[in-house]
Amino acid sequence: GAKGAGGAPPPPPRGAPGPAAAKGLPGPKARAAPKNNGMVNIHWPVRQRAEDISRADRSWFRRQEDHVREMEQLEIEEATALPEGAADDHDDSQERVQEGSPLEAGERLGRELAARAELEVLFPKLPETVFDPLAEGPAPPRKMMEHFFAKATSRSAWKVSEDTDTDTSASNSDAGWQKGKLGKTVVIDLGIVVQRHLMVHKSSFSFGPLHPVDQAILAIRRAILRCDFAVVRPESLGLIHHALKHGLVDTDRIHELVAQRGVQALDEVEHPKLHRFVYEMSTIPQILDRLECMMFHVGFAENLKGCQDNLRTLTEALQMLNSKRDSIQRLFVTAHRLGQSLNTDSSVQQESRKYYALQAPEGFQLSTLEKFKEVRSTKFPKLNVFHFVVALVSYRDSSELFSAEDASLLQQASKLKTHKVYSDCVHLLHGLYAVQRIGETGQYTRPSTAEAVTIERRRKSSAGAHAPRGSDAAAGESALDQDDRFFEVLKSFVEENQAGAEDAAEGALQVILTYKELALYFDDLNSVYPPPEQDEKKDLLEIFYRFAEELRKHSKEVEEAEVRELIAAAGEEAEKTHG
Repeated sequence: GAKGAGGAPPPPPRGAPGPAAAKGLPGPKARAAPKNNGMVNIHWPVRQRAEDISRADRSWFRRQEDHVREMEQLEIEEATALPEGAADDHDDSQERVQEGSPLEAGERLGRELAARAELEVLFPKLPETVFDPLAEGPAPPRKMMEHFFAKATSRSAWKVSEDTDTDTSASNSDAGWQKGKLGKTVVIDLGIVVQRHLMVHKSSFSFGPLHPVDQAILAIRRAILRCDFAVVRPESLGLIHHALKHGLVDTDRIHELVAQRGVQALDEVEHPKLHRFVYEMSTIPQILDRLECMMFHVGFAENLKGCQDNLRTLTEALQMLNSKRDSIQRLFVTAHRLGQSLNTDSSVQQESRKYYALQAPEGFQLSTLEKFKEVRSTKFPKLNVFHFVVALVSYRDSSELFSAEDASLLQQASKLKTHKVYSDCVHLLHGLYAVQRIGETGQYTRPSTAEAVTIERRRKSSAGAHAPRGSDAAAGESALDQDDRFFEVLKSFVEENQAGAEDAAEGALQVILTYKELALYFDDLNSVYPPPEQDEKKDLLEIFYRFAEELRKHSKEVEEAEVRELIAAAGEEAEKTHG
């Protein structure tokens, strides 16, 4: 800043609060907080009050004075510095100072700087503005304001507007606290939850001070606390969980609004009933984890039955294959010998790589079953190797090996996928154990992230994550919400279903062991075990379903084309020729 009359005012000191902040006045970007006076409010940027220089922090001026003194000292030292080579005469020069010497010039410069430092710092007078000084005037009549600007007290019938743009990005803007905090999808989904409850339970609503929608919201919250699945349906649980989990609801801003203006402020925002719904849901501790456990509970019986049915199908299919081992072995051995005969090459030495590739002395992989139908006879092009394999075995080992019921069973089993059935059974048991740990330790492990969280009981004064904690144990117990029966319901649920879930998991393990036993028997473990999750391998049951279908088809064609008779006739002709 400049010194002297008419100089520009100095910059404000860093870190020092301005006079506006000292008095609690709004800053340049602050907005006037609307009051709940029953009338509409204007959301306007407020004017910043001019700074009072006389109240400014003087520390800035002191720092400038210290800086000036440092500069003066440097100038004096430079002015009094002795010329080079005059060090020997230094003592004599101190006894007598000649006029015009460097020392005398330095003393004169010091006196001038001291005089300049005593000059007064002046600031220009602040100009008058339209608001400073603020002229006094009469206030508008109160009755006129109430007549023209009173807020509407009556509300239309509750209905969710589907064409209202309430995107989350818009709700996070600074358009005003009355802007909705819910995304468009949430407005529709939660509207469905409330409307469905109103229709199903309309006879349970009473006439009183609470609106039916408010009664429905409290009933849904109570049903979630009590785990009352007769009141809150599974599809409603899914919609609420989806809305709260995927960031479609800004619950933090809703709680911030309630903390600043009270719960009544929710009546002034867009979709007030749905904002109240979200707020009430968020007062339940660990609401997302509770909803996950409740959805697991409500779907457990159906999922367990599905696991049991699927295990039964897989078990029957694998046992059926086990019972036909001997017939399958005879057919495979016949196919192997036929293939070796086709691949005979006297020029290839035994034990060579090409010999193993042609003769497959250790047998063939299960994928070879698809190749047999690709190699055709040169004499009868309509017939392939598979036809001849079928004709070379007995009628029982071909046509009667797999019945229509056997093929249908293999088809059902192959569609289920062995890996999926096993995983479903194991995951069902793991989910039940996770719920069981809630009652034992209060800890719940989230399936998606494996993160352990503590499930807390709801207190009567609870406000979700913002609820205060009391220090007195007795007072804390009495403050617990008696509607919260989450722990008791889940404990009973685990006790009733643990044995069934464990039986399903044990059955899944037995299926895997039988599957592996068959893979070892067919000598192609690496191709089919473990049961594939994706398509990198083939499921053993899928391979044998396709094999059973081809075998039944080729057996029929062998009978129609009389391939056995053709083989017998060819043998007789060969004997006559070489006889």
